[in-house]
Amino acid sequence: KLQFLYLIEPKPGATATMPVYAVSAPGKVLIAGGYLIVERPNIGLSLGLSARFHCVARHAGEPPAGGDAVWVKVHSYQFKAAWLLKYSLVGDVLTFDTASCDNDMVRAAVTFALLAVMKDGAKAAALKACSPEAPLNLHLYADNAFYSQANYLKGAGQEVRYANVVDCPKFNPIVGKLGKTGLGSSACLVSSIVGCVLRHFGEDVASHDGRDRVHTVAQFAHCFAQGKIGSGFDVASGVYGSNQYMRFSPDHINALIQACPLDRPLNVGDFNAKLGGSLDHTTAPCSLPKGMSLALADINKGSATPGMVSSVFKWKKAAGEEGAALWASVAQANETAADALRGLHALDEATYEAAVAALSQLPCGEWESVGSVAGVGAFVAARDALAAARTRLREVGRRADVEIEPEQQTELLDATLASPGVLAAGCPGAGGYDAIYAICLTPAIREGLAGTWEAFTSPKFGVTAGSVCCLDVTQDRSDGLAVAAFDDGDEAAITAAYPDAVSC
Repeated sequence: KLQFLYLIEPKPGATATMPVYAVSAPGKVLIAGGYLIVERPNIGLSLGLSARFHCVARHAGEPPAGGDAVWVKVHSYQFKAAWLLKYSLVGDVLTFDTASCDNDMVRAAVTFALLAVMKDGAKAAALKACSPEAPLNLHLYADNAFYSQANYLKGAGQEVRYANVVDCPKFNPIVGKLGKTGLGSSACLVSSIVGCVLRHFGEDVASHDGRDRVHTVAQFAHCFAQGKIGSGFDVASGVYGSNQYMRFSPDHINALIQACPLDRPLNVGDFNAKLGGSLDHTTAPCSLPKGMSLALADINKGSATPGMVSSVFKWKKAAGEEGAALWASVAQANETAADALRGLHALDEATYEAAVAALSQLPCGEWESVGSVAGVGAFVAARDALAAARTRLREVGRRADVEIEPEQQTELLDATLASPGVLAAGCPGAGGYDAIYAICLTPAIREGLAGTWEAFTSPKFGVTAGSVCCLDVTQDRSDGLAVAAFDDGDEAAITAAYPDAVSC
């Protein structure tokens, strides 16, 4: 059984009160663009979330005399796991001990971040300070919303209710079988590690160029670890926050994957030359207007996304012109949804607030009844555009025989949209059973919706009250990757969660 010590003891004479910083990456929810986002030039609308993956770097070492070994320890307290990554650095060649870490995401993120750091010769020299005697320690913390808290609450004798979810200990350890909520935990893990390593060795990851650098390295590391090249929107959301995204061309990343196996020495210059600068993705502003609130429900029943994606594209290939026409209609609906959200941002404050006041008391299906109120038309347009994106993608699922929006989820979504003040609802990303989202006009409506979800029942599908729980997460309004002091409250939370921890 592994046990851990949160604070790394400083070397004799070192300062123990130096500020500690965390680099964090937000989770995501794709509200439009599922499946189509895999193909350029289709877009997806991704909202960055308040749930974040944090990485803290701690090191108190000095360069050893003539040593070639470079060690990095990665600690995940919530998973009760630790990984030791051993390298040999001779000149400009980095060799990884393949037996030293069996976590693909951690291994790829750390290794390729170190190679990126070593592009600067001075930073490569600083890397030598991460010796076996004083390794670089990276500490990972995930906000609770990335994982279902149902097992923890049941084990504590508590009901799975929103009020209890909010009261769970910060960075709560995983209990029982892991239940992901579909917020992009692996992409956030990779993005936060890459950002943290680059920042630790002096790169300004908060700058425009710094973010682009983190994004390029993180996209490559994430694809490498997965063994396939996805759309990359989850990594892009972790670095840039909420955005309208068009994927990068996969050929560049694919060639780099083939050129960089971890079971042989890697030349720093060759790697960085092949890595290059920014990818050819595009991002544009896309977010909910100020005052709106995003709600996500934990269904605690995950879906096999890779199998769903392959089935949909197999159908598309076989469906010919009829399939292409439906595909194009979904793409157009996604573009219209993006324009409609921008239309809400374009309203002046007084018009926006008057429309919200009129619409908050009504289910969205009745909004035309107050159509004479200024600004209501823009909300109706956004409602219709997001509904069209949902229904057309659901039709893709029906034709492909893939549960993009399972019938059970449709019943829950319809009940959600019957609640006053809900603009839109759907199954995010690739759909399935992971979660549902709802866009609420105000935070108060979101709080009321949490109760609606807890009370939801479906005799047809055997869903009882308490089966659906609102996650403790909403839209993040920052610019994505963030650097912030890891304050005393965070430290106290870890200490409380691991009272018997010792050095690993």
